[in-house]
Amino acid sequence: MALMDQLTHRGLAALAEKYGGLLHLRLGRLHAFAVSTPEYAREVLQTQ
Repeated sequence: MALMDQLTHRGLAALAEKYGGLLHLRLGRLHAFAVSTPEYAREVLQTQ
């Protein structure tokens, strides 16, 4: 549960500020990506 507290929108914004607009998060076996800039979102949605 402590991990979920860190993965709120504020936590993800802090990670994006530190590491950039595209983050790969590994949550156990699940691979999740957080996209926080319009440029990266456009790239991800267009190229897939």
